[in-house]
Amino acid sequence: MVKNEQFVNQELRKNSSEAYRFIFRKYYMDMLCYSLSFAISMDDAKDLVQSAFVKLWENRSTIQDDKPIKSYLTAIVKNNCLDFIRHTKIIQEYEEEVKSTPPDFKNVTYDQLTDKELEGKVVEAISSLPERCRQIFELNRFVGLKNNEIAKKLEISPKTVENQMTIALDKLKSKLIHYLS
Repeated sequence: MVKNEQFVNQELRKNSSEAYRFIFRKYYMDMLCYSLSFAISMDDAKDLVQSAFVKLWENRSTIQDDKPIKSYLTAIVKNNCLDFIRHTKIIQEYEEEVKSTPPDFKNVTYDQLTDKELEGKVVEAISSLPERCRQIFELNRFVGLKNNEIAKKLEISPKTVENQMTIALDKLKSKLIHYLS
């Protein structure tokens, strides 16, 4: 069995799983107790200590013979706990901010994107209408002309305007069905 710290360090650097198991068994409870001193839950403490041992294994080639493994582990656990506490605090502050934000402003970006997407789809759908149908639709909806005014301007019958508007609305409805509630 492994006897002194220098030998353990050397064996660990040589990828010895026996040395790693020895270190784990020897220091796990100490590290768990230390992490709990940061007022972290037991589950979080276990995760942070486990992460420290993984980090120790990943950095085993940099371990010095004269430095105790417990010092490495303690520093890693301390940094993990402090990072965890900072991260938790940031999340709590964000959650508080979200709770205090009026509902109208929570999804402004999403709503703006949805509006832009819808606007693009409407323009695309109108552009896909047959020329005469599109022209009649635009005169009605964008210029605000009534059917009789459109008929007079384009020198066609009011019934043709009415039929073309029906066709336009049906085509737009079918192209934009996913956006209609």
